[in-house]
Amino acid sequence: MKHNWIFTVLIPKVKFGFNSVKVLKHTLILTLLVINSLISASNVLIAQQVNISGRVTSNDGEPIIGATVFVKGTTLGTLTDINGRYQLNNIPSNATLVFSFVGMSSEEIDVNGRTVVDAVLTEETIGLEEVVVVGYGSQKKESVVGAISQLSTEEILNSPAANITQAISGKISDVITSQGSGTPGADNAKIYIRGRATFAGDGQPLVLVDGVEREFSQLAPDDIQSISILKDASATAVYGVRGANGVILVTTKRGHDRKPEVSLTTNWQIQMPTRLDTYLNSYQSVLLLEEALSNNNLPSQFSASDIEMYRKSSAGELSGVDAMLYPDVDWYKTILRRSAPAQRYNVNIQGGTQRMRYFASGEY
Repeated sequence: MKHNWIFTVLIPKVKFGFNSVKVLKHTLILTLLVINSLISASNVLIAQQVNISGRVTSNDGEPIIGATVFVKGTTLGTLTDINGRYQLNNIPSNATLVFSFVGMSSEEIDVNGRTVVDAVLTEETIGLEEVVVVGYGSQKKESVVGAISQLSTEEILNSPAANITQAISGKISDVITSQGSGTPGADNAKIYIRGRATFAGDGQPLVLVDGVEREFSQLAPDDIQSISILKDASATAVYGVRGANGVILVTTKRGHDRKPEVSLTTNWQIQMPTRLDTYLNSYQSVLLLEEALSNNNLPSQFSASDIEMYRKSSAGELSGVDAMLYPDVDWYKTILRRSAPAQRYNVNIQGGTQRMRYFASGEY
């Protein structure tokens, strides 16, 4: 590209003498230096702008249609055509081009003064190779169209609960767990998928452990490989009416073709209630009972002296036989402790050969 530069130099009107010639000489030199600097700067600016073209392809060499190509840090960009080619004009020679496409990893390539910049985009494989257990086997996560959620063994072990029904609480969407009893040993929680489907029946989902229908609450967390929750009709269709409330598929761990591997897991924790209920003492209970009897015009059950003795008992002023006749006992403090320790130990060994594989575990 040819540029014509026209400069006009204004020279002040002066009387020519020795000093005037000297000033004029300096003015001309300074003006020439400024003109030379402007021309050099313009040439540098012109040299920094380049036209870039190229082709965007996939790993197998196929052109990518509609890929985005833009200059990093700017809004200047374009899309590739049907042949995967693009063209960008007046791009800084030190710019960085960003290539992106849906389902593929983005690439950033420095121009470094080049006029042809090609890019190869790779598929975004994060999460696509995960295997999901379904009713008739297993599929890749990308090919599953039903509503299925999965819980891995790492997520299960992050919960300190020894019961699996409690360990999945709050970890899977659309799954609700409800524990209706605090009796020691009766810690199995009821599981509802997408709410309770019926009030007349049980409403519990179908649970299969390695394809066999059974309870899974007492399985050791270290023995479970994954838990899949089948929620909608398309995912549970293979089970018919038995899967009306959802299906829980539990897959246990298997041995592998490798040398024997021993794993030991220990867990020790201390449990304590976050909040305790507040109850009335014996004196307050007697007063409320007498008030209720009076409101219903019923005879009193306690005399004034008895009520006074209960007051003294609640205040800790009685002892001996009187304290036994007018008791005031907080059974929570008497029977239960403020905290309780819990511990769990699991050891397993796995391995195998090409002909035989094994996985054995024990838990306390």
